[in-house]
Amino acid sequence: MLLFKFLTKVLLSAVDNINAGMRKILHGCDHEVVSMKINFVPAGNILNSINQSTNSINSSIERLSTGKRLNSAKDSPAEIGIAAKLKSAIDSHKRLMQNLQDAISLFQTADYSISGSSGLLDILNSIREKIIAAGNGTLTSSDINLIQNEVNDLVDEIDNSTTSIEFNTKKLLNGDYLATITTSSADVNAYALDRLNTTTLELTNITGATYNTYQIGPYDSSTLTSEGTFVIQGNDNAISINWSASDTLEDIANRINSYNDVAKAEVVTSGANTYLQITSLEKGVAGRISLSDLSGNFISSQGATETDAGNDASLTYNGTTYTSQTGEFTDVYNNLVIKVADNANVPNATISINDKTVSIPLDIEGGTQLNVYIKDLTPESLGLKDVNGDYAIDLSTSSGRTKALSLIDNIISRVTSEASRIGSMENTLNYQIDQITSYNLNLSSSYSNIMDTDIAEEMAKLTTQQLQLQTSTLMLTKRNELISSVINLLGINTNK
Repeated sequence: MLLFKFLTKVLLSAVDNINAGMRKILHGCDHEVVSMKINFVPAGNILNSINQSTNSINSSIERLSTGKRLNSAKDSPAEIGIAAKLKSAIDSHKRLMQNLQDAISLFQTADYSISGSSGLLDILNSIREKIIAAGNGTLTSSDINLIQNEVNDLVDEIDNSTTSIEFNTKKLLNGDYLATITTSSADVNAYALDRLNTTTLELTNITGATYNTYQIGPYDSSTLTSEGTFVIQGNDNAISINWSASDTLEDIANRINSYNDVAKAEVVTSGANTYLQITSLEKGVAGRISLSDLSGNFISSQGATETDAGNDASLTYNGTTYTSQTGEFTDVYNNLVIKVADNANVPNATISINDKTVSIPLDIEGGTQLNVYIKDLTPESLGLKDVNGDYAIDLSTSSGRTKALSLIDNIISRVTSEASRIGSMENTLNYQIDQITSYNLNLSSSYSNIMDTDIAEEMAKLTTQQLQLQTSTLMLTKRNELISSVINLLGINTNK
């Protein structure tokens, strides 16, 4: 409006000058030279204002349409570098949180498989219940055998679960997330109890444990022709076995087996000869038994011979010899259990260990790492199967049930400990995600302050610039009209 008033004033001044000049001419003052000068606002100033307004309007439209205050480096060279660093950190933290969430999903799958409904702990508790049930004194041997079959089926279920549960095609509970172990001999196996570094073990002079065994005979028939008594002495107790001339070897074997807590007996044949074979219930030196008459003398007069002394398993590693009554070695190498099959005789064997644990970064710089691993929970690793791959729980004898309770309690403790560790890892990752989320919100707020358009402020700028453009355009039009009016008043023909 100010420009319009100014141009109007100029126009009126020009008209006054023209009128004055015309009056002098009409009064005959032809000898006087009339000079007139008309000043107009330069068009360049108005065009420059229009260009500036147009650029500001385009910039505002771009910011409003994209929602970004900085659309290119020229918008703010100093701030664009800061914004780029913030954007990189925000995107990296989002990817990191996805990685951590995947790890949580892995642990949740393992956690439920162990402690969830019908998980490993439920199965182990069922096995313990069966062991207690087998101790009922009113049960017959057939009843106990049925319970034994149930326990074996439950062990098979653990085997099936630990070898089938997986996450993203990788087995979770069979040691694949801990270590893979291979051996060069079928009579030697090894299982990881905890984290192991990749290495190779060289074992020598490997022998398996044996049972103390006696044979009485030979007899040319299964019927005895005399009567007698002998004593089988174990570590904790002894049994006295009597027989008469009418007894068969099968009768004596059944009589020995009825005690079921010192030795077991069976009738074996070799060619035309028949023997009564008596074997200790426990392997190794500690499980040895002795056969004697009532005077305490070895019953060599009955034809008894010791066919196996009952030796411990043994092996040599790094110049040191280790022994084990059961054939399981836990003291040879840290966090490794080595199992040697009964009666094995292996000159040397190699155990190859490959660490399969993985590390997950807890920050975008990768400086802090979380080691992810899940222990081997297969029946072989837990001890539910022995060195020969047979079921380790024997409910047929009182001593077997006592050992079974001790074994299952130890296994439940191990599995519970692993479930607790896995749950703790879940909590650690959730806490880390919460921290990253909070930190990322602050980064996003800072990034938004730099990059995002203030809609209200930008709309105000756009309105102002549009009004200024309209005014400048109008004034440019008025200027041109004024010039045209002056030219017309002067009678100047612009077409010549």
